Amino acid sequence: MKSLFTFLLASLFLVSCRDASELYPPTTIKITDPIRHYYPVVQGEQFEINISIKNTGENFLKITDIQTSCGCMAVDKNSMGLVRAGETGYIKIINDSKKNIGYVKHFIKIYGNIPNGEAEMIFDYNVVPDALYTPDYEEIYSKENKSNEVRRQKYYVD
Repeated sequence: MKSLFTFLLASLFLVSCRDASELYPPTTIKITDPIRHYYPVVQGEQFEINISIKNTGENFLKITDIQTSCGCMAVDKNSMGLVRAGETGYIKIINDSKKNIGYVKHFIKIYGNIPNGEAEMIFDYNVVPDALYTPDYEEIYSKENKSNEVRRQKYYVD
């Protein structure tokens, strides 16, 4: 009797499990301007990237993950929600150019219940140094970390 009860309980558990594809059937999307070229930015400047995704299908769009090609981009996790059919959702990404210089190209992959399971957005820009002066990494870091000023002296000793 005990093994029959365990078998029935395990069967009920397995039957109740659903695949995510059953919960959110595939839908189609359209990304506004999936390939973008931004104007040059000064090194250390942050700028915001807004991606608009229109759900052109008949089912809900569920964005499950957003992957960026660089750690210098921060994704707003609140933008990873449901988008109704026919409506437009927005993804907000903050890009920090402090560790880049020159030509920069980034990829953003969006995962969800879309064809092939993923969509891609590409953008590029040029990072230029501040007017005839290129600070090194320590100077950029000390601007951010003001507590470092206490330990740092304005001179050095041989």
